[in-house]
Parts: sequence; C-alpha cells; structure tokens
Amino acid sequence: MSKTDNPKLAPPGAGIPWHERQLLGAAVRMAASLYTKDRLTDLFRQEAEQAIALARGLDEAQGRRRVLVRRLPGIEDSSRHWSVYMTIEHLVIVTSAIAATLPRLYSGLDVVTEVRVADFKPVPEAGPEQLDDLARVVDRYTDMVEKLGNLHAGIRFPHPWIGELSAAQWHALAALHNGLHRRQVQRILRAL
Repeated sequence: MSKTDNPKLAPPGAGIPWHERQLLGAAVRMAASLYTKDRLTDLFRQEAEQAIALARGLDEAQGRRRVLVRRLPGIEDSSRHWSVYMTIEHLVIVTSAIAATLPRLYSGLDVVTEVRVADFKPVPEAGPEQLDDLARVVDRYTDMVEKLGNLHAGIRFPHPWIGELSAAQWHALAALHNGLHRRQVQRILRAL
C-alpha cells in the first residue's frame, strides 16, 4: 500500500459493509455465549498486551508515522490511515467507553449516551504516552470486569453497527476489538 499523506477515504462514521456487520454481530454473540467471562478477559488482555509490545519496539518517529494500509474486515475505511500510536489511542478510547458502560448494563441502569463511531477516532498527534495509557486502562478494565458477576444479566445497549448487546456481548466485543486492532498494528508495522 501507498504511504501517501493525503489519501481519499470515506469519512469517519461511514461504517462497514452490511455483510461485515452481520458477521461481526454473529461473532460477538457467539463468543459471548461460548466463552466464559474469564476466558474473554484473558483474550482481551492478551490482545492488548501484544499490541503494546509491538508498539514498544518502535522509535517515536516510526510510532507516529501514519501509513495507509489495506482495510481489514471490521475496520472503517477512514481508520486505515493511522499510525501505530493512533491505533493504540483508539483502543484506549474504546476500552474506556466500554468500561464505563458494562457496570451500568449489569446493574440495569440505562446508558444515556448514543454510541457514534466517529466519536471514537484518535488524534493524529497521538504519541508514545498511549502505550502506558492502554496498559493502565486494560488493568482497570480487567479489575472491574472481575468484580462484576454474570454479565449476561442486566439490560442491553445498542452498538451502531451490530445492534443491542448485553454486558457479556460488549465484553466479547472488547476482546475481539483488541484483536482486530492488534492485527492493524501488525499491518502498519509491515508497511513502515
């Protein structure tokens, strides 16, 4: 792929193709029903730690360099021209939001904010501080999930692409999301 500085991409929030939304929704629901909360937490942590380890091997200039990569299924077109640090910042933003949502769903409390994908994009200036931020957010998230009981209880809250999700399904999404963006980091590294 080109390392162009000004690619023509779809705007943030444009979404992913219908068939990918269907597959992603099915994968999230299946993971939440087949895997235990602890197994999903382990997967969540492993994927985040792998992304951090990959990023720690870069010097700051490499980590900040935006690279245009081929789109991975499940990632918007606008998200394929990111730096490694931007990708890590995105994981910080999304994990923080899911961490704020899970206890409310578990407790049966409404989540009053609408999820708009365009609001979860990183800034181009993202830097190496994101690595420590993600490590801290992952620790807080896993501690919080461990303290919650059965995540299948409670109410549901919609994801804009895949519909109503329980706390258990949001937790599964968090684990799958980390894996998706870990693969994006690997793709960026290959293109540097």
